[in-house]
Amino acid sequence: MPELTGRCPCGCESAAERMRLPADLDLRGLVREMVAAEEEAAEVREWQCRRCHSYQMGWTHRTVTTRGSSICPTCLPVAYTECRDCGGWNRRGLRCGSGDCGQTPESGDRFHGSCQLCYRSAMLEIRGGYAVCSPCREGRIEQCPDCRDWHRTGRLCPNLCGQECSCGCGRSVVEVRNQEQTAAGRGLINGYSFRPRPSFYGTGPLFLGAELEVATPSAHKYGLAELAVRWASPLAYLKEDSSIGGGFEIVTHPMTYQYAMDAFPWRMLTELEEAGASAPSTTGIHVHVSRAGFNGVGHTYRWMKFMYRNQREVRALARRSSNQYAPFTREGRRYVKDHAKGPVRRNAYGETDQPDIGRYQAINVLNEATLEVRVFAGSLKPVQVQAALGLVAASVEYTRTLSTQEILRDGGWEFNRFAKWASDRPEYAPLNAEIGDRVCVY
Repeated sequence: MPELTGRCPCGCESAAERMRLPADLDLRGLVREMVAAEEEAAEVREWQCRRCHSYQMGWTHRTVTTRGSSICPTCLPVAYTECRDCGGWNRRGLRCGSGDCGQTPESGDRFHGSCQLCYRSAMLEIRGGYAVCSPCREGRIEQCPDCRDWHRTGRLCPNLCGQECSCGCGRSVVEVRNQEQTAAGRGLINGYSFRPRPSFYGTGPLFLGAELEVATPSAHKYGLAELAVRWASPLAYLKEDSSIGGGFEIVTHPMTYQYAMDAFPWRMLTELEEAGASAPSTTGIHVHVSRAGFNGVGHTYRWMKFMYRNQREVRALARRSSNQYAPFTREGRRYVKDHAKGPVRRNAYGETDQPDIGRYQAINVLNEATLEVRVFAGSLKPVQVQAALGLVAASVEYTRTLSTQEILRDGGWEFNRFAKWASDRPEYAPLNAEIGDRVCVY
């Protein structure tokens, strides 16, 4: 790099001296001055009113509504009102957009503005969701005699008043909606993250818990929820589940297999189906089995190995082959030995040391206290739900005493051997019936 030895063209100093910063220069003060100058320039920056499209100078005269619109001082008192709850500004006739309150303008409020129907400037009135002038109020909107809401003249009430429910129940839409809102207000369906303290039913050590996904017509969701709660409480509770598309999930408390067969209200499933609920392909049954119900790591390993080695028969009994929510993956089978020792550990970011393993596996191993069998298709047929519980319970008991000699010499891991073992035990009658209908056993 060439040295800076030349003189300044004006003859005052050398180039090197000209580039040298003064020793007493306050850099921090210089930066503060630059920032202050930029802020001062911003104060006079031009902006446009969203309502009248006029250009304004300076931010101090701007009001930003709850929906992010910039409004000038002239338009603000004419077309906008201040929310009594949050203090935000909203266009007259519109619900507050802050999301923290539910204030709407009161019916009958009068103000000057532009009519929503004829767009003329006049004194307006709030009628339902409309801000209208007097001529439009008299001739272009009318009040529903049932719900007292306002709608355009000659059109059906948007609340479907007077119309019969489309499901054929014989009731009006208003009757169904009122019942639904009453049931919803009672909190029959809990949120997806709801985790109550479990109640255990029966004598362990092996406990099962089922999640039954149920699809419902949107107009009867809470009515069917009320039916389910009336039957299933306190053995089960309901939760929201967005994967269903419309409905709820019946989640049981932990119970032994025999207790479930004897005490669970199986008639509830039939009544739900008769009342309009269903179990389409978007629904499933998940069966949790307690880790404490196994004799140890070896027993857990034998059971998981049995399920993975017989995935063809398990899928047949599950009545589906789900590659999205419950696939039998190569990674799941590869890590069986590790998963038998306990749940997969996560770090502070929720990551595991086995990135290929998630909850969407045939057997979800991420839960602390349970292993979750996710393979079963949804159903409201009692025998099919009983068979799902039976397959999990019977396979755990079958592998409990399965020895290495039985595995190597007698084919202990073969499904035919398991089917023969289960057929000798009448408590697994629903499972045996499903095996006879769906699995080729020779």
